[in-house]
Amino acid sequence: MSKKGRPDVYLDVLLRIESLLKQILFHLEIKPIPPASAPIKPKPKSNLAKNEKNGPQGAQLVIAAYIDAWQERFKTNARPRIGSIEAGIAKRIAPMYPAYEWPIIFQAYMQMEDPWFKTKAYDFVTAYENLTKIVLALDKGRNNPLERTWEDIVEERERERGDDKGALRIGDEET
Repeated sequence: MSKKGRPDVYLDVLLRIESLLKQILFHLEIKPIPPASAPIKPKPKSNLAKNEKNGPQGAQLVIAAYIDAWQERFKTNARPRIGSIEAGIAKRIAPMYPAYEWPIIFQAYMQMEDPWFKTKAYDFVTAYENLTKIVLALDKGRNNPLERTWEDIVEERERERGDDKGALRIGDEET
């Protein structure tokens, strides 16, 4: 027997090791590394910029609208606590509504006489957690201290801009 060994035995051992490694990778659900010749795909960029209706400063507009409504509610120039948690929430919710609707939403929130809102001192996190309730109150006009619905607000804006021009629309009654 030669010192170098037999090449067919080494080949057989290498093939068995390769087979075992493939089985292990399959059971661990690890995909094998593609060969170096395969092109590397770039990571997709975040869709946040595409969905932002309020531009890059959308979160700042949301926070500013909240602070204005809070100061009006409590008749003070003090600022409510806005930390990193609140800033993160503002960044997440900014694309939900256009910038001009946030002051209306926060005004409605500050004027709602909900006992839970009073207990939590009308904080930003509570507004976020109850955003659906606030917007539904505006939509339905129920529990709406402003006594205005989205339709009322749209009509006011049309009158301010002169878009309405006195034309009757379907559903309007003649007086």
